[in-house]
Amino acid sequence: MRQHSSTDMRLWGLQLLLGFLAYLLGQIALLLTMVIGIGATGGGRLSSTSPTEVLSHPVAFLAGSIAAALVCLVAYRAAMQRLRRDGVPELAPLGALREIGKGLALGAAVVAISMGILALLGVYQASDIRWDTGALGGLGTGILAGVGEEILVRGTLQRILTGFVGPLWALGIISALFGASHILNAGATTLGIIAIALEGGLLLGGAYLLTGRLWLPIGIHIAWNAVQGGVFGSTISGIDGTRGLARASWSGPELLTGGTMGMEGSFVTVIVGLITGITLLVMAHRRGRLTRAE
Repeated sequence: MRQHSSTDMRLWGLQLLLGFLAYLLGQIALLLTMVIGIGATGGGRLSSTSPTEVLSHPVAFLAGSIAAALVCLVAYRAAMQRLRRDGVPELAPLGALREIGKGLALGAAVVAISMGILALLGVYQASDIRWDTGALGGLGTGILAGVGEEILVRGTLQRILTGFVGPLWALGIISALFGASHILNAGATTLGIIAIALEGGLLLGGAYLLTGRLWLPIGIHIAWNAVQGGVFGSTISGIDGTRGLARASWSGPELLTGGTMGMEGSFVTVIVGLITGITLLVMAHRRGRLTRAE
């Protein structure tokens, strides 16, 4: 991975501010798009910004999530392109679609394997499988978090911190912060936060270290949320929205069911996520991406 230029490091504080600003602009775009969309279709009004209320308008939420992702990407790239002398390699367009596609496939596979194991153990049962607009809510959640959070957490925080403490220390710190960032979710639990830090932080951070770009972790993150919520009907990170293509029911100890955190809090998902994340880190090490600052 390339060395930070001295200019990059001197401007790290401004880059941090601009990364947060790009994320914030995305959230504003989400709300504005939803308000306009709900009003234009005669769906009433957005009475609050709570997850339950937002997810009760799945079509408007999906449209808002797409708008938020585009605004966040454009704002981040424009700001960093103007500020940094060496471009924005973390959003290099060459191979972007291929890496997003690989990320979508990998994220979906990790969730499907975890759910398959839980189903074989009798912990997860799917019923009433049919089309439901709740699937749009799961997809919207994936797009919103997949782009916005990856730009903020990996593209801004992990990238900058790597320049100070190195790739592995930065990965550990950011993974812990990533787990802790879900603490305000309605169904958050201590075990669930630790689980997200281990499985999600390592998996997404490892994907970023492997390529030095955000496209692979963006794809993984989108599929992770969209498939677990929109397809399997699981609660997403402690946020219980509408149902997905399947109505989920759970039985067994919280260590396996994940409790109020959903499948992300399950020991099975942690193991599958850790194995996948470690595999990505081994691949990154073989490419020499863990021994030099980004």
